Amino acid sequence: MPKKNKQKIPPNWFQAPEVAAFIWLPVTWVLLPMSGFCPEALQPYLLPSIFSGILLIQVRYNLIISKNFSEFVVFIQGVCKTVFIAILVIHCFELMACLFLCNKIGLDSGTTFKWFINVTFNGFFALKMLLSPENYFKGGRAK
Repeated sequence: MPKKNKQKIPPNWFQAPEVAAFIWLPVTWVLLPMSGFCPEALQPYLLPSIFSGILLIQVRYNLIISKNFSEFVVFIQGVCKTVFIAILVIHCFELMACLFLCNKIGLDSGTTFKWFINVTFNGFFALKMLLSPENYFKGGRAK
């Protein structure tokens, strides 16, 4: 049974996240997994100068020891895989928090489904609005 809505948030309140969330969508769900699991698919779209610039930065700051480019690519591919898998695990916990917070706020099932999809793709950009809904709900009509 949902708790009483203390913040005066209507049960159908939904709000899309800010623009930054939509900018990060292709990076998080397209570029990062492609870089980690299928980097050869990106080869026609990226300039060699980008790779050499990244390699120069990495070697200059001693982030990798080897100056061999193929070892660098394997290193970056592993980092991208690890980061993407970590994002998936974190999103699972965010989704559980989303369901809990929607129930706590007293949102209806249709709105909870909207928030679930929103948090699935946007992660914390969307979840932060559920953590403190009184800061994001302006008292107008709910969508």
